Amino acid sequence: MATHIEVWGDYALFTRPELKVERVSYEVMTPSAARGKMAVRELIVFKHDSPMGCAPAWKLFDLVKVTRKNPDDPAPARAYSDYMITVEEDSLPAGVTCNRME
Repeated sequence: MATHIEVWGDYALFTRPELKVERVSYEVMTPSAARGKMAVRELIVFKHDSPMGCAPAWKLFDLVKVTRKNPDDPAPARAYSDYMITVEEDSLPAGVTCNRME
């Protein structure tokens, strides 16, 4: 099965989940993404009214919350469906909109 990835714009965000480090991005595709081991479940896009941006990335990343659907379950979470991803859209800075694509 062939994989085709099309990227446009000044930057693309690729992270290294196998390193267990959050909020680290690279300007080029990571080896795990190139091998096709990355399973994209959802894309959260923050759009700015200004080409220079309306808010720093860290403020937008802090609005994305990942929690367990059943936090009292003693069994470890093993699947994407065990988590709930929310975006605090009411707290978006002025000039920024959020588009979630599943």
